[in-house]
Amino acid sequence: MLRIRFPIATALIAGLLALLWLDYGTRWKVGCHLAFLGILVLGLREFYQLIHAHGSFKPVQTIGIAGGVALCAGEWISYLPALRDFTIGFWGINGLILSLILFLLIAYHAPPELRPDALGNIATTLFGLLYVWFLGSYLTKIAMLEYVKAADASRDIGLSCLLLTILTAKFADIGAFLIGRQFGRHKLAPTISPNKTVEGAFGGILMSVLVALPLQVGLQIPFLDWKEILIFAIVISCLGQLGDLAESLLKRLCEAKDSGHVIPGFGGILDVIDSLLSAAPAAYFLLLLFSEPSDFHG
Repeated sequence: MLRIRFPIATALIAGLLALLWLDYGTRWKVGCHLAFLGILVLGLREFYQLIHAHGSFKPVQTIGIAGGVALCAGEWISYLPALRDFTIGFWGINGLILSLILFLLIAYHAPPELRPDALGNIATTLFGLLYVWFLGSYLTKIAMLEYVKAADASRDIGLSCLLLTILTAKFADIGAFLIGRQFGRHKLAPTISPNKTVEGAFGGILMSVLVALPLQVGLQIPFLDWKEILIFAIVISCLGQLGDLAESLLKRLCEAKDSGHVIPGFGGILDVIDSLLSAAPAAYFLLLLFSEPSDFHG
C-alpha cells in the first residue's frame, strides 16, 4: 500500500505547490478556483453515487452538480470590488443561487410518480452541496485573504495560509496512519473505522505540530506566533481526523469501502479531501481570530 501511496502523495503535493506558485501574487486566484471547481464536481458525483448505490434515496445529480458549479461561480463573483463595496458579497449572490436550486429540486419532483421520495431526494441533494461545496468553499476563502498590513505588497498571505492549512491537515492523516500502524493498540472508533487507533490520533496531532511550526518559520505569516501556530495545528489536526471519521461513517452507511477509485491507493476524491472539508472552516475562523479585524480584505 505504501509503495502506491507514497509516489501518488508526492505527486499531489507537487501539484499543489505548482498550483500555488502559478497563483502567487495574483488577485483572482484562478488556479485555486478552477482546481476547487474540478474537485467539487468529482466530489459531488462520488457523493451522489454513494447515496444512490445504497438505494434509499436518489439525489438529483444533474441539479446538484450544476448548482455546485453555479455556487462556485457566485463565490468568485462576490469578490468583485464593486459587489464587496455594496455589501452584496458571498451570501447575497449565493443565497439567490441556493433558492433557485431549491425551486428546481421541488419542480423536478412535481410529477406524481416522483413525489413519494421527494423529501429524501431533495435532502440528500442539498446535503451533498452542504458537505462538499459549503465546507470546501472555505479553502478558496482562505486563498483569497489579503493582508492589508503586509510591508511587502507582493507577499501573498492568502496562499501561505492555504498551504499551512492543507499541509497541517494532511500530515495529520499521514501521522495517524504511520504511527497507528506501528504502535496502535487501542481502537478509536471501532464501529466506524476499525483500523483507526487512539495512538494514531495522537500521532496525527504530533505530526501536525511538527509540520506547522517549521512551516511557519518559512512562511512567516505575520499575525501568527508560535503559541497560535501550536493551537492552530492541534485544532486542525483534531478536526481533520474527525472529518476522516465522518466520511468513514458515510461510507459505512452506504456500505462502500471507498468513495470512488479516481486516485490509486487512496480511493476517491472524498477519501482525499475529507479531512480538509472539516478543517477548512475552523482554519478560516482561527486565522481571523488571531489577526486584527482590520487586517484583511477578503
